[in-house]
Amino acid sequence: MPEHHEQWSALVKTILRTPEFKRAPLRTELLRYLFERLHKPQGVSRKIIATEVFKSTQYDEGAVGERCLDLRNALKEYAESGPGQVQKWRCELPPAVPSEGYRLHFINRVAAPGATGAFWQAHLSPARNVLVVYNEPLFYRDGSDQTITRYLDINHDQTQFSRETALQELKSQRPEDHREGLYPSFLYLLSGEVAARDYIEEWFASVAGVKAQARIARRITTAEIAQSSPILVGNLRTNSFMRNILQSAHCEQLAYNLHPEKFGTVAITEATAKELELTAGNRKRSKQKNDLHLETTSDANQDVYGIVTRIPNPYEDEGAITMISSDYTRAVEQIAHTLTSEHRFAGMSSQVGWSPDEPLPPCFQCLFAVRLGPVNMDTEARPAVLLTVRSYGP
Repeated sequence: MPEHHEQWSALVKTILRTPEFKRAPLRTELLRYLFERLHKPQGVSRKIIATEVFKSTQYDEGAVGERCLDLRNALKEYAESGPGQVQKWRCELPPAVPSEGYRLHFINRVAAPGATGAFWQAHLSPARNVLVVYNEPLFYRDGSDQTITRYLDINHDQTQFSRETALQELKSQRPEDHREGLYPSFLYLLSGEVAARDYIEEWFASVAGVKAQARIARRITTAEIAQSSPILVGNLRTNSFMRNILQSAHCEQLAYNLHPEKFGTVAITEATAKELELTAGNRKRSKQKNDLHLETTSDANQDVYGIVTRIPNPYEDEGAITMISSDYTRAVEQIAHTLTSEHRFAGMSSQVGWSPDEPLPPCFQCLFAVRLGPVNMDTEARPAVLLTVRSYGP
């Protein structure tokens, strides 16, 4: 059980003793059941609630949805009441995630501590399911010569997948490599993204008392992203949600972007004098009017770049989306480490003037440099170094 379970249990018992729950037996039973299932791997579907909680055939999924909405509103009213305001924790029932169902959330009313708490607070309030969305890249397996090949420019990150489509993509883009006997496969995860996922999950569990759910991009839907508070890791090639959001009208004002075609290149729109100064050490920097292109190489002991982007959730009127993007998986790992390490992040937030006592801007970007390992690009990289930050108005 999580370290806060006893506190959550005491809060639920207090809520159940209120008149609003005592005179509503169905509401009471639903809250009890959801709390008992709190630490199960999966949430609770409407079908399960109908059969196990209400034990009646008259409750179809629509009726169950109405009862869950009633509980959500009752929990909100308690949290905003006098007795609820003095509680350390707030109990909420977010909307169901399509493939996960319903799950209670407990939000620390005393904001998550420290500089990292200020950074991640946008994913804690209002209560929404926190998803860490990472990627499962496409490989081509050839059983005849026992080889597995990965092409950086050929990806398939959609829910619907067919062998024929993936082979046609290879034939179209790299006809010289297309041959009979190839099998498109999803065999591996990217180690830097896995490490980033672990850093983020651990922070939410240990600091905020919230279970962040790790999901692979090609296995979830837009509806799940819309109803959650997602953290997207990866790049435009491998993460379709990141690509669709960053290339939408909601992100037209953003100045830092991964180049959609040139691997390892970051584009800065309308670069400021400070940005020009901070990137002067890049020997492959190119300038086009007021725009900068920062190119990188995969050599050992070289700087590569990553971008952190925070925007309001464009699918809903509440919540936030955070994206950690880089063409280099080790950069994603090191940036996630910085964002979840109080020691590392405190220095960064002081550098840009962010106070742990004040909310962060609703929309901003951070540009990081990460030095690759001294032997090769796959060894552990050095800690991420913040270069510059831009905030954007509504």
